[in-house]
Parts: sequence; C-alpha cells; structure tokens
Amino acid sequence: AILLLGNYMGQCTLAAPRHAAVALFLVNLAHTALAPSKRVMPEVMQCLNVLLSSALPASIKDTELPAAVGVRVEERVLCVSNDPKVKSSPLPKLSVQALMNTPGEDPYYSSPEYRTAALAATLQTTSNFVDLYTDLGCAVEMLEPIAATLQNMGHLPVQEIEMLRVGVLQKMTDITKSARTRLPLRMHPKKQTSIRMYNPMFEEEGYVAGRDYDPDRARAEQRKLKKIIKKEEKGAARELRKDNFFLARESQRQREVFEEGREDKTKQVLAMLQQQESDFKSGGQKGMKMFGKKK
Repeated sequence: AILLLGNYMGQCTLAAPRHAAVALFLVNLAHTALAPSKRVMPEVMQCLNVLLSSALPASIKDTELPAAVGVRVEERVLCVSNDPKVKSSPLPKLSVQALMNTPGEDPYYSSPEYRTAALAATLQTTSNFVDLYTDLGCAVEMLEPIAATLQNMGHLPVQEIEMLRVGVLQKMTDITKSARTRLPLRMHPKKQTSIRMYNPMFEEEGYVAGRDYDPDRARAEQRKLKKIIKKEEKGAARELRKDNFFLARESQRQREVFEEGREDKTKQVLAMLQQQESDFKSGGQKGMKMFGKKK
C-alpha cells in the first residue's frame, strides 16, 4: 500500500483544483502509515511541495523562483493572495465525505472557501511531517525545498493561515539552528606512536650455528623442548609408516602363499577326478582298453 501511495504522489500532477484534495487525502494516509516508524518517503515531501507551490502568488513566475524550490506547477489552484473575498470569509474545513460526493466540475472547487480550506490543510499536514522528521539527521536537506516555497509565498490574507505558515517556518528555522552543531565524519583519533627501534646484539665469543642466543633462558628452553617434541613426533610417524608397510607386505606374502597352495590342491583334485573318470570308462584298467588284444 505504501508503494502504491508513493507511486500516485510521485507521478500525478495538479491539473485541476480537485486534485489538490485527492493529494491531501493521500498525504494524510501516508502520514498515518509512516508515523509509528518515522519512515522517510521522498514522494510525500515532493507532493507537499507541489501543493504549497500551487499557492504561490500568480505574480511570481516560475523563472523567478529560486532553485531550492525544485518544482514547477502549471496552475496556481490554491492561490489566495489576490482574492479579496478570502479576507472576509471565515476559515472553513475540508470534509472528506462532502468532497467524495462532489463531482470534479462543481463550482465549489473554484470558490475561495475551497482554496482557503485546502491551503490550511496543506500547511497543517506539512507541520505534522516537520514534527515527525525533526530528530532525523537529514531533516534540513529534506525540508529545504518546502522552506524555500513558504518563504516565497509571502504574507497570506487570512490570519489563521498566515499563523500556520509562520509556525512551520519557525520550526524549520529551529531545525536549521540545531543542525549547525553537526560535526563532519572524522577518523577515530589515535595517539601517534614512535617507530620501534631494535638494538643489535653482538657475540664477543663468536657466533655458533644452531645455538639459541635468546637472553630469556626459560623461553629458549621451552622452544628447545618444543623442537624436540616435534622431532619425536616426526620420528614416531615415520616408524609407524614403516610398520604399516611391513604389515602390508607380510599380509600380501601370506595371501600369495595361500593362493598358491589352494591352486595346487585344486589341480590335484582335478587330476584325481580325471583318473577316476578314465578308470570308469576302461572298466578298471586304469584307462587301458583290453578289447581286441590277443592274450
């Protein structure tokens, strides 16, 4: 729903006076959704700036506005500065139900009552959003276009609306003053340390290869013991590998002897079976045929 509201407020323009009421309705819906989490929606601030820009005096051209305003509107649908009827009329209020039942072509949207009520509602909604985003670090930059638009709006004929405009400007001024205390990002301060210097050690009796010259004898002895333990571990691993190789060779030799004996026994059994078969065929003469021979 928030994405849909942002899409409507960011892409729609004020082409008719009734669109100001629709924009105010969407902005108030967004305020209800964003107030608990203080989430920032740039489309809301842009829509409010468009509504306030539509209330600028008609004598001020778009080219005369400063760059900080940031928006340009085609029609000043909420302009009340040049209408003498506005000064004498009381400050009305907008009714959502009445606006929903009023068509867009109704003359009410061109009346000073509607423009006065819409402008007052816009200023009140802007004040609500300023209160909502006061504690944000980016409040100054985010509210700068709206502040420029309010300053160029000039004095408004209705006292209540002028008080709302001045109140919003005063809140923005307070935010700007508090923002002056902000400090730029800096690296964490670290105390400078001098470069560590190493004094070389010279052996007067001469250098002996393999000897540990560490002045801390306990550390040198511990390093020596670790070296011996590492050497013994390597020797034990080497002996284990030799034992494994010997056991593997012995197991292979016994397997070959067993296979050779089984093969010999198989040959003997086959020879005996062949001998018995030949005796059976020759009638017990060990394979010799006696038929046809003279005695």
